[in-house]
Amino acid sequence: SAAPAWTLELSEQLRAVKIGAVKRRARHPPPAAYGWALAAMPPPAEAPSFAVGMKELLFGTKLNVLLVCVPLAIGGSVLHLGDRLVFIASLLALCPLAERLGFVTEQLAMYTNPTVGGLLNATFGNVTEMLVSILAIHRGLLRVVQLSLLGSVLSNLLLVLGTAFFCGGLRQKVQTFNTDVISANNALLVLGALAILLPAILDASGTALHRVDDKGADELALSRFSSVILLAVYFAYLYFQLVSHADLFDEDGGAEEAGAGTATELTRLADDESRVGAPDSPRPEAAPAAEKAGGGGDDDEEEAVLGKGGSLFWLAVLTVLVALLSEYIVNTIETSAKEFGMPLAFVSTILLPIVGNAAEHASAIIFAMKNKMDIAIGVAVGSSTQITVLAMPFAVVYAWAVGQPLTLDLLP
Repeated sequence: SAAPAWTLELSEQLRAVKIGAVKRRARHPPPAAYGWALAAMPPPAEAPSFAVGMKELLFGTKLNVLLVCVPLAIGGSVLHLGDRLVFIASLLALCPLAERLGFVTEQLAMYTNPTVGGLLNATFGNVTEMLVSILAIHRGLLRVVQLSLLGSVLSNLLLVLGTAFFCGGLRQKVQTFNTDVISANNALLVLGALAILLPAILDASGTALHRVDDKGADELALSRFSSVILLAVYFAYLYFQLVSHADLFDEDGGAEEAGAGTATELTRLADDESRVGAPDSPRPEAAPAAEKAGGGGDDDEEEAVLGKGGSLFWLAVLTVLVALLSEYIVNTIETSAKEFGMPLAFVSTILLPIVGNAAEHASAIIFAMKNKMDIAIGVAVGSSTQITVLAMPFAVVYAWAVGQPLTLDLLP
């Protein structure tokens, strides 16, 4: 006899339930069924170890061979081996320390948002010049402060940028760059130059109100007022760069964060490649990176090799070492200039800026040879802009705070 309809319906429902259970089991097997898969999976990403970070910090660039000058400078100062030895050793040791300081800042920025990372790079990009200025102000070497900052601007705009254009033109017939980014930099640079020229124009024109009673009072007041305005403009520019128009700078791989970051990236590239490939036939492995705007998009360049705690630790250590060596330089610069038979103005304007920023200068030249003009110009012009609208005004305001009459009047 035929089965009742309700039994057939019940059997169909049971069959559907069994089929659904089998499918679910296939999609989500029990733990024992995929234990082999778990064993084959890579372990979760761990924070970089302190030993790995220290190895990268000490041996990540060939420039670190100059780190032997650090104990030489400290020993020479403690044992009183002569101001000339201490000055030379301190000046050479600043090259790798400034580059490694930029590397650590770059690593620390990976654990923050883009705004904080940009602020870190902007702050520590010219920390060497600012520390030298602070120490020289306390010793009353106001002319050394003026000339060293002026020399940094001139070396970046004339020597570094000119050499970058020349070397880049030897390999590339036509080189292009982002005009929007450069226009913002040029506007700030012109504004800073005009503000620096105002006290000198006031002095040369003889129109100061207190020229007889208190010579230099008007130039000093104008310098301080201009410095406050320049600092306000610089922070407005940071807002423009990091917040309101960050997309303009992201297209160039952060070319405006020129101080330490780009020099660090360049040093890694220079160590990995002994020479730059031919412009018309780039090596296959280098082609994808060359196609990226700004050249800062390689995966290995984004890898964190220092943990957050390690970055903070090494940032503090390197800052202390840079401050110590800067103090040695300031204490011995006058005696060393006399022993070398060189004018103090030459040592302050030429030697101090060029040797202290050697890694950054090399970065602009080699990036130009790799046809990455946005970064090359960002290194040279961006660094000059930071010195003009940040380091110089900061030095004047700091000298004002400690009672030193530092002005923007660069005339002798």
